[in-house]
Amino acid sequence: MTNLMNELPVAVHVASGGAARVRKGGLTISLNGVSSGSFQVTGGTRYRLSCNLFTVGGLLLLVGYQDPLSLSSAAWLAIDRDKIEDDVPEGTTVYWKAVNPEDFAPYPGGEFDSIHISIYG
Repeated sequence: MTNLMNELPVAVHVASGGAARVRKGGLTISLNGVSSGSFQVTGGTRYRLSCNLFTVGGLLLLVGYQDPLSLSSAAWLAIDRDKIEDDVPEGTTVYWKAVNPEDFAPYPGGEFDSIHISIYG
């Protein structure tokens, strides 16, 4: 059996229908005291967003492509430990907002809440 450890790219994303994509970059956004923001998909055409909403139970994360972001314009809804993946044109701005699920009012995250984003080519 061949050892492929050093022959394949270190960060390959194969969950998108079997099409491997090399990871081009990423970032982590702390939600400590923050309820909304955005990031731009640069250097790639696919992103994967995972959210860790540990501190404040029951937060809902809205993700979309329109500013201002609202429940009706959100493309995705996520809760703790959800993952979102989407193919978008390079340069797309992705908006996110943490909200209280009872009234959908903006709600800042806590000390250990964060969003992790990976961008794939």
